Amino acid sequence: MRPNKTPSVALLRGLRTLFSDRRFYAFALFGVVNNVAFPVLSAFVPVKARALGADPRQIALLLALEAGCFSLASWFAGKASDRFGRRPFVILTQPCIVVAWGL
Repeated sequence: MRPNKTPSVALLRGLRTLFSDRRFYAFALFGVVNNVAFPVLSAFVPVKARALGADPRQIALLLALEAGCFSLASWFAGKASDRFGRRPFVILTQPCIVVAWGL
């Protein structure tokens, strides 16, 4: 049996509704900026650490610790988001992200 390749009308209506909502574009823009900025800025962590006098082992430990903390925090953040909803969680965490990037 061959699957139907034409999208359903409900799917097209849903996409039309999604793309007509301005909040979607704000959220998408934040996602793009965050996903582009994080790797770019993270690339300078070893350079900055070296300038502050860290040796290669300390830099490797710092990067491993960053990855581990990110993984652990992502798990807790996902659980909190599931329990309390995305909107309040995003609103409460954005100031924390701004402060962290400022450090």
